[in-house]
Amino acid sequence: MMSLTLELTVVWGYSIKAKKVAKSQHAHPLPPPSTLIGAIAKGLAQQDNSGETILTNSKIASRAQHYTHIFRAASTYLDTRPNGLPYMGKYWEDPIRYQILQFQREERRHLPNFRFNIVPAGKVYSPSSRLVVGYLIDEAAAKKTLGEQWENRLCAAAYMLTHLGSKESIVAVEEVELREASKHNGQNFETRFYQKAGLVRDARVVDRGPYGLGGIYVETFWENDYNWGAEPASVEYIVPGSRDPVTSCKMTVTPNPRSYVYMVGEDGIVIST
Repeated sequence: MMSLTLELTVVWGYSIKAKKVAKSQHAHPLPPPSTLIGAIAKGLAQQDNSGETILTNSKIASRAQHYTHIFRAASTYLDTRPNGLPYMGKYWEDPIRYQILQFQREERRHLPNFRFNIVPAGKVYSPSSRLVVGYLIDEAAAKKTLGEQWENRLCAAAYMLTHLGSKESIVAVEEVELREASKHNGQNFETRFYQKAGLVRDARVVDRGPYGLGGIYVETFWENDYNWGAEPASVEYIVPGSRDPVTSCKMTVTPNPRSYVYMVGEDGIVIST
């Protein structure tokens, strides 16, 4: 197992819309695994000179579907400044003028009063903050899909990453590190990465950080499925930190039996056997 760690500087913030939103577009406090994998998959697809979509089993899918099996896990957290204070974000919903005629009954779609409306669009403002993104890489799958130079291709794709979520959510890649992921053999481990709730038996906050803002909350993401029109299953994750203001902190996790823990830098990520 290999770990790939990215340190990203967020320009203004980011916007990753939650699952099944339409007119009310609330967003996630932190980018979900599917967004993190999709972001690096874009660079891999560009290396292959391939388009944005592929055809698999007579279904249209994002090109990310071709690479998703390489990544056993993906997670992220807001880093800490050199002075020990945490980077923070503020959740906000901007009123945006959207076209809504497609939601109207056919007999009134042409009427001016039903063409546009004000829609709340969620985002996290966090100018110049630092995100740490961690991936666990299946070496055999990476070599089979990307070839003998898979390490170089993965690192190059990581440096090609330009945004997380919406195309306006610009990030700058500061550092990329690919190394062997050490297996954690103890019963408990500490981490700032969010974890799949189904793989965790217990989680406790180690350090809430300044202002007592840290804690633990549950966020619902979805399985990594990039097929067009599919409805991926919802998956709950345990997130160390707070929703608003958006912060990250450290927690101690007791994993479920028959699961493995690998270290990505100083933080662990639990995966199923």
